[in-house]
Amino acid sequence: MSKLVEKILFVDDDKNVLTGYQRQLRKKVNIYTATSAAEGLSLITSKGPFAVVVSDMRMPHMNGAQFLTKVKELDPDVVRIILTGQADIDSAVEAINNGQIFRFLTKPCPPQSMAEALLSGIKQYRLLNAEREILQETLTGSIKVLTELLSLSNPVVFGQATQIKRYVRHLIDALKIENYWDIEMAAMLSRIGHITLPEHTLRAVASGNCLNEEEYNQLQRSTQISVKLLNNIPRLNTVIKIIESQNAPFKLQKPVFALEEDERIQLGAHLLKASKYFAAKINCNNSVETTIDDMKRQGQEFDPAVVEHFKNISLTESQNTQILNISQLSTGMIIEDDVRHNNGMLLLSKGHEVTDAVLVRLDQYSRNDAIRQPIRVSVKSLSL
Repeated sequence: MSKLVEKILFVDDDKNVLTGYQRQLRKKVNIYTATSAAEGLSLITSKGPFAVVVSDMRMPHMNGAQFLTKVKELDPDVVRIILTGQADIDSAVEAINNGQIFRFLTKPCPPQSMAEALLSGIKQYRLLNAEREILQETLTGSIKVLTELLSLSNPVVFGQATQIKRYVRHLIDALKIENYWDIEMAAMLSRIGHITLPEHTLRAVASGNCLNEEEYNQLQRSTQISVKLLNNIPRLNTVIKIIESQNAPFKLQKPVFALEEDERIQLGAHLLKASKYFAAKINCNNSVETTIDDMKRQGQEFDPAVVEHFKNISLTESQNTQILNISQLSTGMIIEDDVRHNNGMLLLSKGHEVTDAVLVRLDQYSRNDAIRQPIRVSVKSLSL
């Protein structure tokens, strides 16, 4: 059997036991070791992700079951195995029944039994990740089609949504956030309830203008409508939490890779909030520098570490602006000015990304000479 690429972490306070595992299994699996629960948790945040974590039950300060519970909080996908003596079997069985442990092995564990358990754990890890990836890709693809179709019927709302999504993705890349699909999806869906807003309220929101009491109440209700609609779609729990939490205070107090799940959701919500505000200011013809200064002056409203990453956004956004006919457009370009029908009807709003559906729609209008050409676009968009 060739050496497996997935990382395995062994935690035991007996160095001789760890040395034995390394000697017996190093040619089969990619092994890391720790002599305490604290060291093991540190390795998970600094060297992870790990496919399987194997822990001795009896360790000082924190037993194996408690340690593996902490591991689950840091990485819910990691497969957890516990090593136990006869005296600890009842505790190990209880941990398994509580859903914390994939398998327990009794000590001393023969090398062949350990190798078989690790292989089963890796298979389980691969299965969980494959299912999640399929789910995420299916959900993301379905939501993309939904929002693209809605964008054609309500270009104001969804032109803003695609712009916000680009800014959120820029921040995700700058902060090196992994497993960000729910954050990006929240950016795509955060304004789905805005389809209920009157156009004058939409314009006020998009431009960052102060809202009167009626408009503010309409905006609050639209967020509740977004959440209510999304509650009908399975597996969008974290997406909904991000949308619901977008106005909550947040400060990035530790490295992104060390954030626990609730903190990662709070960070995603803050990226959404910051990107919305940034988009509104940019759409009012504020410069990137002026907008960043404005956000910094607002004290606790925006986290400085997040705002700082908007500085580089102009480097990727303002290059290669061109004036093109519809036949010259291609997917990924960004509309730089509102595109209207000759009768004044808004077809695409500023900031809208050119997609296949957009190209088809514009082509149909151009065939009837119902749209003004050429169109100003940004050829080099932010990566999506």
